[in-house]
Amino acid sequence: IALQAKIGEESVKCISDGAVELYYDNDRKLRTISSGCQVESATGDTFLVVRSEEDDAGSDAFIRLQVENTSATSGVLFGDSADGDIGQILYEHADNSMRFRTNTAEQWRITSAGHFENNDNSIRIKLGASDALQIYHDGSNSHVEEVGTGALLLKGDGVSIGATSGEFYIRGFENGSSLLRYDNSTK
Repeated sequence: IALQAKIGEESVKCISDGAVELYYDNDRKLRTISSGCQVESATGDTFLVVRSEEDDAGSDAFIRLQVENTSATSGVLFGDSADGDIGQILYEHADNSMRFRTNTAEQWRITSAGHFENNDNSIRIKLGASDALQIYHDGSNSHVEEVGTGALLLKGDGVSIGATSGEFYIRGFENGSSLLRYDNSTK
């Protein structure tokens, strides 16, 4: 079945045992495929717009990805002609984590407890226009580095540097004392 808005211009096609296609100005924009639905354009950018047309603070717009199995995955895949899923944002329902993948490898994860995790010692958190502040683990040690031209400043009403056991090495207090400690004893 085919509907034409005018002679020679496709509007709707219903293909037997197959796709349904919708056209705008003779350019196919939406079609059903065996795995769902595809939005496309022969030229220019392609957009899928979900719009709430009511002008009201409670009229929001959402894209919902919902699965039936609590161990399944929901996600958004980014691809090109060479690789259909080279980038991914995945929600793993089995452990309620959000995962971020680039170049098909997981780079970061937000756990159900809200922890931001990375299990690769070669990955750094880089901040600033020139990546001057870097935080990373090299497999043996944890690092906070200023690799630009400035200084690394730690600021607070009180600043302490110490061991995970609670023992302090250095303590400083605004408008107060500065303490050097050895074996948890002030020197």
